Amino acid sequence: MQLLQDIKVALKHPKDVLKAIEQQQAEVSDLRKKLESLEAKQLAAIQANLVPQATTHNTYNFLGTQVEVSSADALRNLAVGIKTALGDVAVVVLTAAIDGKASVVIAAGDAAVAKGVDAGKLIKTVVAPLIKGGGGGQKHLANAGGVDTAQLSQVIDAVKQKL
Repeated sequence: MQLLQDIKVALKHPKDVLKAIEQQQAEVSDLRKKLESLEAKQLAAIQANLVPQATTHNTYNFLGTQVEVSSADALRNLAVGIKTALGDVAVVVLTAAIDGKASVVIAAGDAAVAKGVDAGKLIKTVVAPLIKGGGGGQKHLANAGGVDTAQLSQVIDAVKQKL
């Protein structure tokens, strides 16, 4: 019974506890949907700003930059979106400090992979040691996480040198 009393206090003494919980769950669900929508719009805006900044490096459409995003999933989605916008010879290296930890994603287009770019190998051999972490993935898309956010700016240059 004490648990029920505690729940009622937490819910500010509703007449129907179950209904109050259901309302809060519905509200949380609505807020999550709104947040996801806002994050999608934010990523689209970031992508629109970054795509024109790509340069040509050793025949690749290269973009390497540090961004501010809320999660590793957002970083990965952004990298994939930019890679798609830049075409088959794209190589995208995005870094971010998320919750005080280093996150890196490398995305490579089909033609870049055919020319020898291997995102998974770059993550393991170049990126992970720099950020004092680990990671992996496929030739087209790979990610890493680590503890050393101070090295994020060096990650981009190090990957670029390997292309």
